[in-house]
Order: sequence, then C-alpha cells, then structure tokens
Amino acid sequence: MSVCANHNWLPAEGSCARCRQAFCGGCLAPLLDQPYCGNCRAAKLAEIQGGDNRVFSGARRRKTAVASALIAVAIIVGPILVGLLLMNILRSLGMASLGMVFPAVGMVVGIMGGILAIARVALLGNTAVRRDVAAKLAAGGVPPAALSGSLIGLSVGPERRQWDGDTDWDVGFLSLEPGKMVFFGDQIWFGLRPDQLHWAELDPPKDGGAFVEVRLKMGWHDAHTGHSGILSLAIRDFRNRAEARRKLTDLRARLEAWRGQPAAVPDYWLPLPPVVVPGGTGLPAMVQDSGAFWRYLLICIVLSVVGAVAFAALQVVTGIRVPMPVVIAVTLVTSYLVSMGVEALIRSSRR
Repeated sequence: MSVCANHNWLPAEGSCARCRQAFCGGCLAPLLDQPYCGNCRAAKLAEIQGGDNRVFSGARRRKTAVASALIAVAIIVGPILVGLLLMNILRSLGMASLGMVFPAVGMVVGIMGGILAIARVALLGNTAVRRDVAAKLAAGGVPPAALSGSLIGLSVGPERRQWDGDTDWDVGFLSLEPGKMVFFGDQIWFGLRPDQLHWAELDPPKDGGAFVEVRLKMGWHDAHTGHSGILSLAIRDFRNRAEARRKLTDLRARLEAWRGQPAAVPDYWLPLPPVVVPGGTGLPAMVQDSGAFWRYLLICIVLSVVGAVAFAALQVVTGIRVPMPVVIAVTLVTSYLVSMGVEALIRSSRR
C-alpha cells in the first residue's frame, strides 16, 4: 500500500497531476478538476498566469489608448478643420459673414460626433484581446465552457481608475458554478463562494450617457481570513452602452440567484480576490459623472460667446485680428480648465 509523501503514516488517496507523487487527501487540492500537491499547485497556477507572459500588457493598453485617442481627435477636430476651410473659401469670395458660421457648425458636429463615436472607439482591439486571452487560458487547461461568455474587465477598489489608459486592470472570463464563482484572468485567477459575496450593484445605477462606463461593483468578505474588498466588473464586448448595461444587469441577477445556493466545501482551489492592486491613476470627471460633460459643454458655449465678443472687440479697438484656430483652441482649453475647477468644487462639496 502506498503512503503519503508528506505523511508516511497515512495511506495515499491519490497522486499529484504534476509531480506524480502519492499523497493523502489532506495534501491534495484541486485545480481545474485535477489534484495537485501544495507546491505543484502553486507552481502550476503561477505557470498558467504567466509572469511576463501578459496578453493584456501595459504596452498593448498604451498602444490601444493612443490609437483610440487619435481616432477620437480626428472625429472631433475634422469637422472643425473643414469649417475653417469653408470659412476661408467664402471669405475669399467676399462672403466673410456667412463663412463665420461654418467653424461654429464644425465644432457642434465634431462634439456630437465624438459623443456618438466614443462607445465604439472604446471597443478598439477587444476582439483580438478576447481571442488571445482565451487561447492563453485554454492552453492552461481552462475548460472551453468557461471561455464562452462575455469578455470581462476587472478593476479593484471603490474608485474608478485607469492603467495605461484603460479602465481595467485585468481581463478574463467569469464562470458561475454551483456554489463557486471563478474568474479566469490574464493576470490573476480567483474564486469566491456564495457566502463570501455580500452585495452587487450597478455603477452608476442609471444610464450615465456615452462617456460614463457602466460597471458592476461587488463587495466580498472572507470570514476565515478577515479579508474584504470591492471588485468592479465591466463588459468589454458590446455594441453600445445600453447593451453593456443589459448584460451587466443580467449578470447581477444571476449573481443574486447564485448567492442563494449552498456554498461549496471550503478548499484551496483558488486564492481570494486581490484587496488592492498596484498602479492606477484617477479618471477625468467626464467619464465618472454623467453631468460633468454637460457642465463642460455649457461652460464651453458660454465662453465661446464671451470669447467671440472679446476677440471682436480686440480687433475693433486695436486692429489686431486673432486667427480663428487660435480662438477655438483658447476657448476649448479655457473651458476645460474652468470645468476642472468646477468639478473640484463639486467633489469637495459632496464630502
């Protein structure tokens, strides 16, 4: 009769899937439905999660963020440049008064185009990320059924942050099993039992507009270790914000039903979620508060009127004519700086 490699006075109940040594039941822990001893299980998990083998790497996030920013700038600035071109053409034809209308129209069209396109620009590169993360996880032994759902973005903590221009620290797939929830991510894997998940709420509770990403926040607590934290999930494969909200609403309903199930027998299948993660910077107010963008737009309209009057008066009094691109640039920058001050005052008043 074989005995446990760690406890030679106990009979072996199975062998490790990695080192093939025999162990008692207390020394074996499951990982992807395969038994591992403690050392091999930790090594296997580290191997799967892959040290430097990141699909959703900082370099990839930065590249996507730069491409998204360039597309967004082109969508917003393009109509303004066309408006300036038409203004100069009409001015050369002696219709300067009519030409003044086109830059303003271009600004309105650019802003509205940016609003309509922002959700689509946010999807840039997600198809390739999903494919590459799924391939990595499948190679690590994750069952295909666990990779068939939506691509999930994960951040940690109560505040919205960004990592290299992306609002998710990790991406992966969420698997709800009877008595156990598992997140298979590019950087981290973790599991929770129904008794460890305390609440799940949509943030923001109502539609936040084109600029505010809807997320599902979940509060968890482990009574054994005393650890607790907040996870924030996002749907990364969606066609518009409304679809993302519907998917997260459905996920929340499934989680609430799952919480009513009996917990799985406690084991060491996967570690708990992280309480904190490194890095991350704050997000602009416009992508956190649905009202911030409209406040900025109102400020921009008011300052546009004030700026037009001021620059016209400057030309009349001094004869100095300020080029229209300079007027637009000064208006946009000043509006942004003023809106930052307004948002800071609003945040301080809410504390």
